[in-house]
Amino acid sequence: MRDDRRFRTESEADVIPIQRDLEQARVTLRQWLESHDTTGRDVEVGALQEFSGGYSGELYSFDMTYRDDRAEHTEGLVVRFDPNTEQQLFMETMFEEQYRVMEALRRHAVRVPRLLGFEPDSGVLGARFFVMEKARGKAGQLGLGWMNDIGARGRERTWWSGLAAMAELHRCTPQRLALDFLNQPGRGADPIDQQLQYYREYYSWVAEGESHPVIETAHQWLRRNKPPTLPPVGLVWGDARRGNQLFTEDLECSVILDFEMVSLGPAEVDLGWWLEGEYQTAEALGFETQPPLKETTERYAELIGREIADLGYYLVFAAYRLAVLRIKLYRLREGQRYRGNPRDGDKRLARVLAEWAGITGLRV
Repeated sequence: MRDDRRFRTESEADVIPIQRDLEQARVTLRQWLESHDTTGRDVEVGALQEFSGGYSGELYSFDMTYRDDRAEHTEGLVVRFDPNTEQQLFMETMFEEQYRVMEALRRHAVRVPRLLGFEPDSGVLGARFFVMEKARGKAGQLGLGWMNDIGARGRERTWWSGLAAMAELHRCTPQRLALDFLNQPGRGADPIDQQLQYYREYYSWVAEGESHPVIETAHQWLRRNKPPTLPPVGLVWGDARRGNQLFTEDLECSVILDFEMVSLGPAEVDLGWWLEGEYQTAEALGFETQPPLKETTERYAELIGREIADLGYYLVFAAYRLAVLRIKLYRLREGQRYRGNPRDGDKRLARVLAEWAGITGLRV
């Protein structure tokens, strides 16, 4: 395992630059919080502190102080802004949808941050935004110093704790959460068809005329080999990984974050993304093998109360979407140290296709 405490993972690369006057934003946020009556009186807002990472959202943390009838209180908060078109990672930011999903999950005791409000008027601060609590814990991204320090056994604990938190989300039905607004019938008859059509459009958008034969082969295979019967359709978190979860000192997951890839679909979509993304990251950074696929799959089936179906298909589906996403990330990182290569995802996708689809000999 690589044990360089100074090592900076690609997840820590700054992608979204500061888009606004932070002092003016601080003053406006104070007025906004007071007008929304989210706390008590005499609201004060501290300096906005930029987060050092993030591919698809501009985020700042700050302290809010206020008084009620009993005492003065200080609370850590986060404001998230809708990205502008130049910094937009996805074709559709799903910004309001993210907020509505978190509201619904919060009502049903899934571990997401407490929300203070959504602002739909981009004229207030130059973009739509929402405010939420700054939840306890540290991001579980492999390569961060604290994840190095806890050792293999500690990292395994975050693995199982993170999956248990994700399973809470997957045990909620869309009907229970009232998430019909996530359905996109114009893109297909079921969630997998809808996502395949979305990523075909996304690929055309990000490739800018360049051909990626591995990605195109994967898309065709996924169309031809879609399981005839889908597992129960629920909420798909989207970017399912420990880097989008926070963990407390006892290595328990405190919250799930980042719903910009949220959709409907079976739990297998998130599980496939978790496994493929985490294994890719561990391999790239030289970490020990994470808990094996078979053990993870069996335990996850217990957590959601049913068998996992057609996992190989969903692993290809995950590698395919990651490969398309890496093309856009490459373009967003222009001039940055951790830019990578637009075909990095293609190489991994070719390996996944060989293992799970029996397609070999692909040239990247």
